[in-house]
Amino acid sequence: MAMQSMDATGDASPSPRSSDLEITSLDARKVAKFIAPTLALWIAPPVMSLIDTAVVGRTCSAVQLASLSPACTLIDASAYLFMFVATACTNLVADALASGDTKEADLVLSDALWLSAIGGTFLTGVSLTFGTPLLRAIAGAASYDVVPSALTYVKWRAWGQPAVLM
Repeated sequence: MAMQSMDATGDASPSPRSSDLEITSLDARKVAKFIAPTLALWIAPPVMSLIDTAVVGRTCSAVQLASLSPACTLIDASAYLFMFVATACTNLVADALASGDTKEADLVLSDALWLSAIGGTFLTGVSLTFGTPLLRAIAGAASYDVVPSALTYVKWRAWGQPAVLM
């Protein structure tokens, strides 16, 4: 005897049997395929900052190395403002592909890329326009001497914001 369940209208309907449900197993390859893009989006900005710090630390002055802290904070923190796009896109695309709707997955991906490009361009404009006051706020009054070097770094990294978000 099948169990009865109530649907939204209150009508009784047979509940699905375990033999009716398709069960798929997860393997490491499937999990990695799902999490790799999202993980890459979250770690890309700090990895770029670490590479820059290593290069500047070996080739430049202590003031220029110190200026990377507020500059990286500004660039990386501003990129995190738009990471919701990547998270939402990953979930929506996975849902669409799980239901077999590749057209919907392509549409979601297209919309997310446009939103990321627009958001990255916006962040570039904000960084270039308001870089000095933002860096002064981050560095604090005692560290204003690092702001010019930090601003130079921000101006270079700001152009990469659309690509980082995409």
